[in-house]
Amino acid sequence: MRTIAIHTSKGGVGKTTLVVNIAYELATQGNRVLVIDLDDQANASLSLGVNKADKFDNASSLEEFEQILESFKDRKEVVEFLKDYDLPNFNYREYIYPSTLNQILNRAGSPGKIDVLPSSYKTIDAALANLGGIREKRLDKALRQSDMANDYDYVVIDTPPSATTIASNGLYAAQYVLIPSQMEYLSVYGIRTPIKRAREVQEENGKRGMIIGIVPMMTEKNVKLHTTIKQLVQQTFKGMTIMPEIKRATAVGQASKARHPLSLYAEQNNGAGEVANQFSALTKEIVAIINQIESAVGI
Repeated sequence: MRTIAIHTSKGGVGKTTLVVNIAYELATQGNRVLVIDLDDQANASLSLGVNKADKFDNASSLEEFEQILESFKDRKEVVEFLKDYDLPNFNYREYIYPSTLNQILNRAGSPGKIDVLPSSYKTIDAALANLGGIREKRLDKALRQSDMANDYDYVVIDTPPSATTIASNGLYAAQYVLIPSQMEYLSVYGIRTPIKRAREVQEENGKRGMIIGIVPMMTEKNVKLHTTIKQLVQQTFKGMTIMPEIKRATAVGQASKARHPLSLYAEQNNGAGEVANQFSALTKEIVAIINQIESAVGI
């Protein structure tokens, strides 16, 4: 079971879009994928169909909206998973929900699947405040002590864009880390923080948590600034792999609104084909890099 954290210190760079699309591409390749949503905004959980997105869309009053939120109060999700994993008779399957995308994967004849360990407004550091031990390592310990490795080929972790205990859980649990970033003026400085944090965790964590690359997000064709910043990133972070880029496209926002991965959205919208191919190429590159790393160390 390979664990990959998508980590950044800045919101709005396409982090969750990356999580959802990588998970779907891996599943279409026949892999069993678990998405762990550690972000209290819960956009991955919404996009993957386990957080009542349709009900939120159709809510016509504040009261209805609050009732939907209240329904998560007693649901077992990622915070309860982090709190309960060391209890007697813990069964991790009670905390995991199948994505609605599995119906589409099944119809396509794919043996792959996407399950979700969801988040909500409850996913905050305060929920872990009274726990003993090293709170930052609870997710890692839970994944190691459960039987998840028998059920999943990949775990994709959506970390919050912050330096919280919850975010640290994602880094400590990850074998590999991807850092998405826009190629804008302040990107070089914005990338420093997640790289520094990921490397600190890697040093403390027995070299686990290798950064396998920076993913340029929302780049634009023929925009000199993006090319220049990309070159600056390469010079600043020597030895860091720059992954295949995801270009800015109207289709990305449209697919997100429809809660569809780009490859699925492109089946009905020809304009989405190019960016769908970019997500596919990126995912193949991620797998190739991981295969190369593991082959080199004899895994």
